[in-house]
Amino acid sequence: MASKPMRAFLDARLANCRMQRTSVQESGIRVSTQPVAGEEEIVFFHTDTDEGRKSLEMTIEGESSEKICDYLIYYSRVNTHNEIACFLELKGTDLATAVKQVEITHRQTKTLMQGEIHSKYHQNFTFRICICLRSQAPSTSQRIRDSLIQKFGGKNIEIRHGIKRHDIGPLLRRDTR
Repeated sequence: MASKPMRAFLDARLANCRMQRTSVQESGIRVSTQPVAGEEEIVFFHTDTDEGRKSLEMTIEGESSEKICDYLIYYSRVNTHNEIACFLELKGTDLATAVKQVEITHRQTKTLMQGEIHSKYHQNFTFRICICLRSQAPSTSQRIRDSLIQKFGGKNIEIRHGIKRHDIGPLLRRDTR
């Protein structure tokens, strides 16, 4: 099977952000998953760092204050050309800011991929969004969710409220078997 172009792109761009585990914890929320048979490798990249911003060209001259999501998760199954990039944001309460962070990171990552990966592979790429909030849903939650669904499709969006633990595996695996 041919190599995975998204995986090669992320490995090259985010080499210094790659994590050695498939579990993260921030803002009092733990998100994790375990690989199952038939999966390539699930790779977590910690993007909300100075190195992550630099690697994704999201720095403002002399600063590192550009909004960026916390993590980018790569997922693919063995013997398939399909590749998934999931943008993960862990927040205490602010859904609107979380959405802004994942949208900005998605837009920039997609722009870089379009410039560095041949267009014939782009049809194999799926982008997913996962936002986990420690607090309960704000009243604007449905409007925000509807906006994300319109941009990414309903099966590619997951917003969790009032949680401490979340298994992201089902979102990553959705429609890939």
